[in-house]
Amino acid sequence: MMGKKAIEAAGVFVEETGISDVLTAEDFLVEREEMLKTMFPTSELMPGASRLIRHLHAKESAWLQGKNLIKRSSFLFMWGWHHFELKTQRHGELFSLMHHVVLGDDPKVKQGKPSPDIFLAAARRFEGGPVDPLNVVVFEDAPAGVNAAKNAGM
Repeated sequence: MMGKKAIEAAGVFVEETGISDVLTAEDFLVEREEMLKTMFPTSELMPGASRLIRHLHAKESAWLQGKNLIKRSSFLFMWGWHHFELKTQRHGELFSLMHHVVLGDDPKVKQGKPSPDIFLAAARRFEGGPVDPLNVVVFEDAPAGVNAAKNAGM
């Protein structure tokens, strides 16, 4: 379910767990939201993430990480803006290095992963026009994200 839009993942969850008769996907998301509000603000960076981002920023490299696209440092995320702010609020200095942010609720992102929409939208936003997908490196933690990157030609 990683990489899917929230409502899609919630629908799968309530069906597969057999709770769809007592909890709708929408209600599940409401309950989940309350839990995320307490969890996300304490999110830690993955080991080595800060060092890698700073290195790439210093080298003005173009790269794409399943949730993050950097050329002169930019990131893309599959969460909505509210979740992005909650999850990144402790890392403002690091995110100030980012060229741009593309979120999963961006109007150019019509479908969730494995659709390439989010990766292609991010690649189009660099100064000087789109980045050639063949020049993008992807680090992804979900099979749907790996497929999305492949579908984008990255």
